[in-house]
Amino acid sequence: MTDEHGRILRLMRLEVRRDSDVPLRREERRLERWWEMAVRVLKGRATAVGLSHEQLRSWVERSMLAKFPAGHRILSPGEAPALLSTLVSGYVKTIVAPAVYDPEGGDEAAGQRITVQFASPGHVVGLVPTGPRNVRVKFGAVAHTDSVVMSIGRDAVCAILDGTTAGARLLILAYQCRLLSRLIYDKCRLLAADVRTRLEQELVRLARSCPREGSPGTIGMRFCHQDIAELIGACRGSVTRAFGELVDQGLLTVRAGWYTVSPRLLAELSFRPSPHPSARGYAVDETARRTLLESLSWMNDLGIPRDVIRMVADGAELRGYDVGSVIVGDGGVFATMLVSGVARIEAEVASDGYLTAWFAKPGQFIGAGWAGRPDTQVFRAVVHDRCEVAFLRPDLMMKITGMLSGSQFLRYLGYCHETLLQYLYHRCVMLPMETADRLLYQLHVLAAEFPEPVKDGTVIDLQLRPRRLLGSLVAANDRVLGRALAELKQAERIRILPDGRILVVGYFASRTAA
Repeated sequence: MTDEHGRILRLMRLEVRRDSDVPLRREERRLERWWEMAVRVLKGRATAVGLSHEQLRSWVERSMLAKFPAGHRILSPGEAPALLSTLVSGYVKTIVAPAVYDPEGGDEAAGQRITVQFASPGHVVGLVPTGPRNVRVKFGAVAHTDSVVMSIGRDAVCAILDGTTAGARLLILAYQCRLLSRLIYDKCRLLAADVRTRLEQELVRLARSCPREGSPGTIGMRFCHQDIAELIGACRGSVTRAFGELVDQGLLTVRAGWYTVSPRLLAELSFRPSPHPSARGYAVDETARRTLLESLSWMNDLGIPRDVIRMVADGAELRGYDVGSVIVGDGGVFATMLVSGVARIEAEVASDGYLTAWFAKPGQFIGAGWAGRPDTQVFRAVVHDRCEVAFLRPDLMMKITGMLSGSQFLRYLGYCHETLLQYLYHRCVMLPMETADRLLYQLHVLAAEFPEPVKDGTVIDLQLRPRRLLGSLVAANDRVLGRALAELKQAERIRILPDGRILVVGYFASRTAA
């Protein structure tokens, strides 16, 4: 039902009478049709993560249904949502609030809203963390078209997870990591591109993810230039000019409000990663297991049983890597966790061209183990400071996930989810920034993660020489980066210390938070 302003229909249980002798009321018949649609939409993804048809039906039957008219805000950044929501019909924009210089505690600043993605049916709405309650969410959701959203409470999700196999849980974890990693990678590519290239990349992505039936290359939803400007982090005027160039060159056709991407543009933007030179590492002393156990304190904070944590520490294969090595295992799919040192997670945004997505610390998964075919690996983990790495093979991961209750696994899943969402957030909010603003924002992020508090601010306890490492973080060449550094030093926002480390002036981070 809508309110007097027609803004939102109330949540309703997807309950349908099963007694065939009792005629269904019109409302019940309508709900039954939505129930059947929800099962059809989610069937492919449910199968991919190992959920049975009965478990999918249980998911749908425990859910609530809500309708949102186009333009209605489904979830606002900063809310603490109580529900996990999935899109059944329509298109929804996942949005992020404009950035602030203090990524930890600052208020939202006025500025351009950024669209992370257009979610299509089957996608989770709003990129809501699936872990602890009362988490401040940095992402929101707005209905782009009239949309139907299916929401389920976390208690119901836990009950469903209680009935899943260890193999299904491992598939769920892998699916989530790959989905969010793909979003992070897409934003890394946008950061490294100009407005015209950003527009081409997003139009091709929309043509593939939101196709119009019976019309190859046509995007199956309507949008305006402002929608795309928010998607690629550019001003509307620049986007309109880029649209005009594509139309003039025959790379884009617009008819009756429908946008069709030419086969030539679809083919031009195909990209295959280069093979990664890599090192297999070397054996390390068994004392590293004690270090690994200490780095797993976050699992204890999540309420993971001590015998499970001990199983991780005892069953992991440990290796050491020297500075500059690319971390890789012997083959196969496995989880990779940093035990000591620091590693750079880099994304290949062009042929043999890399952008640093983030710096990983001990206790964090570094993604070097979720290895697919060599032609699909767009991320690599590079040793920044000498590292010790733990490899968790599938049989060990199966045992670990199988020992967890549904609620414990959901908290574990939420931890991984929230970590990747944080990296995605940083990539998104930097899109519309000038280089100096990007650099200052990223230095605040590094100061929060590698802090050494001093009187005037926080020193980033990380060697960032040569300076191209900074340029890789903000997608800037040496000349542009040099100007940005000079601008920030002149404004007394940063200082370069004699040992080469950077002091972020006026920003006070605590070691405890890091």
